[in-house]
Amino acid sequence: PRTVLVYTLADSSDAFGKESDELRESLAEAARISARVEHVVTPTAEDEISAIVTHRMFASVDRSAAEQAAREWSAYWSRMMDQSVDLPQRAARAEYAAEIVQDYPFHPELLTTLNRKTSTIPNFQKTRGVLRLLAQTIRQLWRARPKDCYLIGPHHLDLADDQIANDLTSRLDRPQYKQVIEADIASPRQGSLSHAQEIDREWVEAGRPPYAQRVATTVFLHSLVQTGQSGVDPADLRLAVLQPGDDPALVDKAIQRLIDRCWYFDYDGLRYRFKTEPALRKIVDDEMGLVGRIAAKKELDERIKKVWRKGALHPVYFPSEAADVDDDAQTPKLVILHYDAEHVKATTAATPPDLVI
Repeated sequence: PRTVLVYTLADSSDAFGKESDELRESLAEAARISARVEHVVTPTAEDEISAIVTHRMFASVDRSAAEQAAREWSAYWSRMMDQSVDLPQRAARAEYAAEIVQDYPFHPELLTTLNRKTSTIPNFQKTRGVLRLLAQTIRQLWRARPKDCYLIGPHHLDLADDQIANDLTSRLDRPQYKQVIEADIASPRQGSLSHAQEIDREWVEAGRPPYAQRVATTVFLHSLVQTGQSGVDPADLRLAVLQPGDDPALVDKAIQRLIDRCWYFDYDGLRYRFKTEPALRKIVDDEMGLVGRIAAKKELDERIKKVWRKGALHPVYFPSEAADVDDDAQTPKLVILHYDAEHVKATTAATPPDLVI
């Protein structure tokens, strides 16, 4: 009597998951035999995540700052909605302002995404995984001290940091997403920029936020789940990315540039997401942009000379006039005009060009 056995079990995907499953089966059999009633307790409910995280991450949280942030964000979103900016209706409600106060200094969209999406990935260890990821993010922010960080949002996950990138790729059995980060979001190579970083360069030089990296990082976090929940719709994306003082038109411009230039960024008309298969057309366009006109012409000239080598005919490459071709009775000549000197269209092929005559 008065004896209680309390036990906790890991998920099947966690460490000792196999042993936990075996223990569950044994306990279930024991319960059937003894006809005892067990009381199952979920240690972390969704509305308790923020309290656990803030308690573990910070010695104290300034509640007055939390309330001020809620007022600032709510007022900003209300103004944006009055200007017909597409945002979720919940953004202007009192309940969402209360979420900001409760989740502060974290953005509600960050904790919601981690809890409802990332935590559903089998290899992600739920509360422990969230704490690990946020601890790394806070460490990075503390070192960088960005001036515009009023709430820690999804875009503050620094994918240029190897540890954070590995936690969201290899550790989650998503190694193919590493190439997505390197090509489109944050290049790890010195002197090399990702597509988002290239887009942001002009804005950053003008003193504006890196909107493309904000958008890309947020979309990336939403893309890791391999279910119908993969990706984020435009309204929720703006809610996660925009903060007081931002121009939503610039965010929309960043989104369009990401669609146009990124290899893996995709929009299906409903949601933005990163895929792991690149758009080949965009890769070709990028490679073409790396080849200058002079270099392309030089390569083309060399290839023409390789194709039309000396054989039964003696090739005469790129004469500018008839005098450049020797008029003798030696080996028959093949005169190859330069494409810059003359060209023939299908509509004018019946009439020889002046240089040929």
